[in-house]
Amino acid sequence: MHTQINSMLRSYENGGLSRRQFLEGMVMLAGAATASSQNLMKPAEPLVPVSINHVAIGVKDLARSTDWYTRLFQMEKVHRADRLSILRFGNTRLLLRPELPESKSVRAGRISHVMYGLAQFDEEGVVQRLLELGIDHPKKDGRSFHIKDPDGLDVQLGDEKMGERG
Repeated sequence: MHTQINSMLRSYENGGLSRRQFLEGMVMLAGAATASSQNLMKPAEPLVPVSINHVAIGVKDLARSTDWYTRLFQMEKVHRADRLSILRFGNTRLLLRPELPESKSVRAGRISHVMYGLAQFDEEGVVQRLLELGIDHPKKDGRSFHIKDPDGLDVQLGDEKMGERG
């Protein structure tokens, strides 16, 4: 674009273009630049959750809480490790984690985060949409991102199929 502007300016200064022709040319160049930048800055798709992928709860006694939820709700045990128990009901998972004294987010009796499953998850599109909404610095976590809601709750956004097992 700079080349075209310089060329038009030289033509004007050398008498090859009238003032009117020069101004019309500049307006046309500005319009073309605006149109091309609008195509580059196409708004990101809205973030539309199709499910709550999982809810993570801090617990005092992992074995006791795992037993309690499976007996009460007949939840399926999907995964059990020293510091994590994953239970499933329908398409949603419940993650139980033992309280971590050094952590502000994993406390007994508190929801540490909610993960919303997005259809057609696209990392770049998610980041672009968050930035458009004024949400800076999403924290990448595998195939998902963590952000804070206005009250500080950890909200996770990821592929709706994340964590599914046979």
